[in-house]
Amino acid sequence: MDSPQPRDTTINIISLEFSKSAMSKLVEPPLVVRTLSWVDQYFQDDEEEPPESPYAKPEVQKYCLMSPENSFTDFHIDFGGTSVWYHIFKGRKIFYLIPPTDENLMKYEMWMRSPPAEQSSTFLGDKCDCYRLELKEGNTILMPSGWIHAVLTPQDSLVFGGNFLHDLAVEYQFKINQMEDRLETPERYRFPHFYTVCWEAFQDLVSRLEDFRDHPKDAPKWLLKAVSTLYNTLQENSSDSVSQEELKRRKDELTPHADVSGTLKKTREFMKLFATHMNFGAETIKTENA
Repeated sequence: MDSPQPRDTTINIISLEFSKSAMSKLVEPPLVVRTLSWVDQYFQDDEEEPPESPYAKPEVQKYCLMSPENSFTDFHIDFGGTSVWYHIFKGRKIFYLIPPTDENLMKYEMWMRSPPAEQSSTFLGDKCDCYRLELKEGNTILMPSGWIHAVLTPQDSLVFGGNFLHDLAVEYQFKINQMEDRLETPERYRFPHFYTVCWEAFQDLVSRLEDFRDHPKDAPKWLLKAVSTLYNTLQENSSDSVSQEELKRRKDELTPHADVSGTLKKTREFMKLFATHMNFGAETIKTENA
């Protein structure tokens, strides 16, 4: 990239999603992302629902980030606890990474609640274990769910990346989504139709348990954990941290073919079956309304 002319103002473009543009055909997320992503699994590209419809495919898979030299994005967690793929096409990036331990997440939430002046003058990395990672042209990273991170751009950069929910990070996805509830994060900064996507995944994961009905010892722990976490969260009809208006919105987001009561009932049956063969799952299942 050519050396820039002197600048009075710099603009860091980090939210340009281009899945429905002509450029989309030129950029493909890594295969592991396309394989794991709930959005890619449960939503079709040819759906013509308007973007505001809960049945529309969330547009989060492909972002183009154009960052000028010395731009900085302060510490944040990607919406909905999504995992991230991130490829440096041109330039360099320096990540400051904080692992999502309970203690670090608590410090992050307190920092997010602090007054803007205090927040901008406090480098969160000084209060937590923080790791520095430099990425150069051609590098690609996959960042796990829930990681707190800030990004410095030491030279003009062009980056492609995207966000994805998946089976292996359900606990952190809900943990971050619930934090966003407590922080009253504006809707435009949240994963679109989060609960619609979770219900689609939940129904599919429960159906996969059918394969292990006759040999429950072989049921993988990640599958049982994902199902139990989804069950415990989605079956709740009330929450101290969520308004009735928000709970109604979540119900309204259910797709027409969502079999809520049937899926919850089947889950309780499965988890009791698997718990008799494995010391996993039953103790984590809440049985209210069973």
